Amino acid sequence: MILSKIQDSPNVNWFAFGKRCSSAFPDVIKTFMGRDALGLYLWNMKREEEVKTALIPAYTCNEVIDQFRKHGFEILFYDMCDFHLDIDVLMRSLRNHKIDVFYFIHYFGIVQSNMGQILKALKQFSPAMHIVEDRAHYLSNRLLYPEVDAIIYSFRKLMPIPEGGGVLASRKLEYCYRPSWHSNLLALAMPMKKVLFGHNPKFSRSKMLKGESILTNEVLPPSVFSKKIVDSFDVVKQTDLRRRLFVLWIDKLSLTSIMPVYDALKPDDIPQGCPIYVADAEVVQREMDEKGIYLKRHWPIDPEYKLSASGAYALSERVITLPIYEGIEEKDMEGILQMLQQVGGVA
Repeated sequence: MILSKIQDSPNVNWFAFGKRCSSAFPDVIKTFMGRDALGLYLWNMKREEEVKTALIPAYTCNEVIDQFRKHGFEILFYDMCDFHLDIDVLMRSLRNHKIDVFYFIHYFGIVQSNMGQILKALKQFSPAMHIVEDRAHYLSNRLLYPEVDAIIYSFRKLMPIPEGGGVLASRKLEYCYRPSWHSNLLALAMPMKKVLFGHNPKFSRSKMLKGESILTNEVLPPSVFSKKIVDSFDVVKQTDLRRRLFVLWIDKLSLTSIMPVYDALKPDDIPQGCPIYVADAEVVQREMDEKGIYLKRHWPIDPEYKLSASGAYALSERVITLPIYEGIEEKDMEGILQMLQQVGGVA
């Protein structure tokens, strides 16, 4: 089986997209990575006001946590069950602590049906609190919630590019770009790194760019190759494609004993992938990788959170994502499911 694009490893085709009359994300400050975009927003917050505490999901990637810590925030984690936020849990944190930033994620591109009501309640209780929406998994340029103060993008997770992030804020952000030649060289190196080292975490994008400790509003721009694709991306076409492929995954999963995390789509959902429950996500990821298929695990969580964030920890151990990308065909899906049922850690 040959997959031209698999989860978190898109085929880079910088010349496949024509020029559009207008940008797909016109008001977004585009950056080299999503963590750069988050860091830029946090830098501007710290510059303008005294902010100290962030309430973020326990189920998130280390890059998000690192940015808050780097900018001097005390972090409080909130737990969840099956990727659903509980308003009572959140309100308890707001009553017991002064929360300056609330951070939430559209996991796998699936929008929680009552998220609008949750954000409205949080903002009413704490009007000065910043609400930051993470769209690393959600390919949309539409504004969903008036209560949101900033949207963070990680375009490289959703487009055929090796890097690219961005921030859209309700306030004017002070920033300046570093020389673009640096971005262009790194963008060319990343596909080569993938060929040489595969998905080895020791050679991740974050590891390649780590080491900076000085807080600044200088950010790397996206490479000229990736910016071209971001600006010309057909969001409507990709939304239709992703929804259609998700439904196809669900149809095929119904013929197996493998259980999807979500079995239907709501109107605002734009799936990044099709998450499934397994008995041991670490084993499944490793054994599938050995067979040549990389399935993304969002995200391994440190065992220290097993008691304090038991719901998030259980999800990190049991959920893995089936790929949704342009180029995947039914025979590819069937081959992946056949392999899945042959590896350990599934049932």
